[in-house]
Amino acid sequence: MNYNLRECTNKDEWNDFLNAYPPTESGIPVVTFVQSFEWIEFQRSLGKQSFALGIYDGDSLVGVAAGVFLDAKRGKYLYIRNGPVIDWDNKVLVDFTIFALKKFAESLGAWFIRISPLVEQDSIGARNIKLFNRVQSPMYDVEALDTWVMPIDMSEDEILSSAKKKNRYEIKKAISDEKLIPEIYSDSSKLQDFYKILEDTVDRQQWVSYSFEYIKNEFEAFANDNLASLVLVKYENKYIAGGIFIHYAGQSFYHYGASLSEFSKIPGPYRVIWEAIKEAQRRNNRFFNFWGIAPENKPNHPWVGITRFKQKFPGIAQRWMPATDYPISKKYWLTHFYERVDKYQKGY
Repeated sequence: MNYNLRECTNKDEWNDFLNAYPPTESGIPVVTFVQSFEWIEFQRSLGKQSFALGIYDGDSLVGVAAGVFLDAKRGKYLYIRNGPVIDWDNKVLVDFTIFALKKFAESLGAWFIRISPLVEQDSIGARNIKLFNRVQSPMYDVEALDTWVMPIDMSEDEILSSAKKKNRYEIKKAISDEKLIPEIYSDSSKLQDFYKILEDTVDRQQWVSYSFEYIKNEFEAFANDNLASLVLVKYENKYIAGGIFIHYAGQSFYHYGASLSEFSKIPGPYRVIWEAIKEAQRRNNRFFNFWGIAPENKPNHPWVGITRFKQKFPGIAQRWMPATDYPISKKYWLTHFYERVDKYQKGY
């Protein structure tokens, strides 16, 4: 093998590799949009150092790592979320990849690298990752490594029939309500309307929200390649719920969702999801990915409420290996301590 690590400048080569990447043995995809070239471009639009790092065998691309160098109060590190995407069962490739990434991060002045590839727990790949000097990331709970995934390569009736009886009733009620008017946009013309709903949700849930400019830049980075949708639902001529969905590598991801507090008894959010599922099917995607859910052993996790909502739709709980840190400098332990305290304060 002649492995080498270098930046990939060919967007088609990168995305073609990820779109064709094989799923797990159970058929669950191991690629998300935060490893896409669009995500790298979005990070660059924010002024961040973002790298499209390709792992090559000679001239053949055999792995990718979309990395962002973060120089933050908590420390300096190379962050590779949901990646690298490589054959983690191949120990020689794993050894080279981690070694090369640590060298690259060291050249940037990083204290450590953080990775969170979609590797199944107790797999050969997980064992290969653990062979290096590593530390479980204190903030792994915010990585959305516990996810709810719904296969959608079936009819709408089949999707409904696979939901629990009580949940099926709630979904059907939202679908049949003629007062709920759905609208779907593939551009940012209605993004301000969505953001107003999001602000209400953030205030109600006591979350911390991204700025409008952040969400607009992110949405447009994908919408420019026809990889994003905004779903809004009107009730009595007022937008009451909405969601942003990213379409990538055969999946549609539920990225942001919001609803107005004053219409909490109206099933607008259910209608948003249902319209997004139909849009995903129109795009010939095989999975609807609800993104992060609360870990099953943490009943007080901040995501418990949204998890209950997501799991009213039929799906599969996919739990990936926790995020891993590979220290480069002793300064890493400053970050580790800071994040342990931060995690405790936020209730994760």
